[in-house]
Amino acid sequence: MPKLPISAESSEVFLTLDIDEFMGGVAVLQASAKKDKAGLVRFARKDESLVISMPSDAGGMDEYPLITSTEDGLDDVVFTLDHTYIKSLADQFNLDSIRLGVHQRGRGGYVSFLHDEGSDDDGVGNQYHTVIVWHS
Repeated sequence: MPKLPISAESSEVFLTLDIDEFMGGVAVLQASAKKDKAGLVRFARKDESLVISMPSDAGGMDEYPLITSTEDGLDDVVFTLDHTYIKSLADQFNLDSIRLGVHQRGRGGYVSFLHDEGSDDDGVGNQYHTVIVWHS
């Protein structure tokens, strides 16, 4: 297993995605996306809002503003992820929304997802830390 320079520190930048809104936006963008890029979603802050986008088959980038999903501290960070990773995490833990930490490292970075299922009767619980690496 390769060793990645990733720590469990808390991020100062967060995305909180409403899964229904996010997947609805992805569906709208995929309708006109380049077929070889239809899984990749670009995240950015634009006009004080969180915006997702994909390359359009007609040229340029199609954008979809997210209204109920939020960002905190994203500022100039722009990154691209495959939307299926986010959908899979939400499905795995039966989540209506997902909070991702955004960690920029040079020209790339990663998003982190922490999930604590709490403790069971013997005081032991499951904690999950998922990391998805991205490049600008």
